[in-house]
Amino acid sequence: MYLSRYVNKNASILGIGVQNGEHLQILKKYLKNAKIYGIDIDQNVCKMDLGKNIKTFCFDATKE
Repeated sequence: MYLSRYVNKNASILGIGVQNGEHLQILKKYLKNAKIYGIDIDQNVCKMDLGKNIKTFCFDATKE
């Protein structure tokens, strides 16, 4: 309901806390034209291949 207006648009989505990346991949299936970004403190997250138009960044969001 909240994301339906973005389905056919070039939206950008940020997920904080990637974990295994499944929620980012689900968003990508629903929002096919979107660019999906994720951040996580775990350095292994940046080594994962989550697919096209999904980019991850590794840092601690609680630090300045």
